[in-house]
Amino acid sequence: MAARRRAVKAHTEACAKMAGYLRHAASCAQGAACLDCRRIDTLVRLHARRCTLDLCRVPGCVSLRERLRVESWKAALEG
Repeated sequence: MAARRRAVKAHTEACAKMAGYLRHAASCAQGAACLDCRRIDTLVRLHARRCTLDLCRVPGCVSLRERLRVESWKAALEG
């Protein structure tokens, strides 16, 4: 039982940390010049490539996934 509580606590702490990063990325004025924002962008891109949820809660996932789908479709037509 103690191991489960530790796992839940670690998961909750990780979620809180990620939520903080996402809040930062949403309000940061530096954009691509900010290392944290670039890291978040990379994580969202990795997530979007694998995500299959129609209503994903990760900010930017659905629009990025659609853009990746269109780019892939265009590349298939050209190649």
